[in-house]
Amino acid sequence: MKIDLPEIFKDKTVYVVASGESLKGFDFERLRGKNIIVINDVLKYVPFATMLVACDTGWHDRNKHLSQNYKGYKIMFAGKGRPGWNYFIDQGLTEDKLILRHSRNSGFHAMVAALKLGATKVYLLGFDIIWKKQPYFYEIPQDKVRQYKSSMHKKDAHLRYFEYYKEHNIINASPDSAITCFPKCKLSEI
Repeated sequence: MKIDLPEIFKDKTVYVVASGESLKGFDFERLRGKNIIVINDVLKYVPFATMLVACDTGWHDRNKHLSQNYKGYKIMFAGKGRPGWNYFIDQGLTEDKLILRHSRNSGFHAMVAALKLGATKVYLLGFDIIWKKQPYFYEIPQDKVRQYKSSMHKKDAHLRYFEYYKEHNIINASPDSAITCFPKCKLSEI
């Protein structure tokens, strides 16, 4: 595992923003001035985020203009060959709970990166991991909705990874989330 960053969130509260449907209509301006980690396309809605995490290697290829213009910290799962990214690479072969485990869930990795980089409190926004009307708070093409729906078979595996971190100060602001190992709060409390 490798993160080429200092503890930029040492003793701070960090808001990790995923793409769940529960964020539909949320005013992201409420987060301005806070320590924010976004995943993938959420960067389009929160361009002032402190950090971008993208575990989907194809995301970078499809969104080069976004990632190249973004001036914050950038972390992705894939290895070398992505200039300007601060990489993490891990195969999950350690008992250290603050090592980024082998999961392709960008939200999960963003949460762990916040802890690894010193956060003492982490709020999760848009971490639904459930299927309602659509998977994201923003509109996506129908073929992407089908891909997401078919990936829900990995849901239980993703949920098990979150369980490793239930002793940390993590609060889930996604009220209907399938992640139940953390205390919850309402988005209005953020």
